[in-house]
Amino acid sequence: MVHQLIVTIDDELKNAMSKYPDVDWVAVALKSFKDCIQRKELAGMYTGPVEKDSCT
Repeated sequence: MVHQLIVTIDDELKNAMSKYPDVDWVAVALKSFKDCIQRKELAGMYTGPVEKDSCT
């Protein structure tokens, strides 16, 4: 199943991203989400549940 997520960015980030039209920003965002989940899962394996968000 596919879900839609809307992300709001400020003008500064939009302008910076527009300098690199060849970058697939959706793929970049998806990889970031997956990396954050993986870090949280790994941290949980070694220290128990992660209470504070470490993906900031």
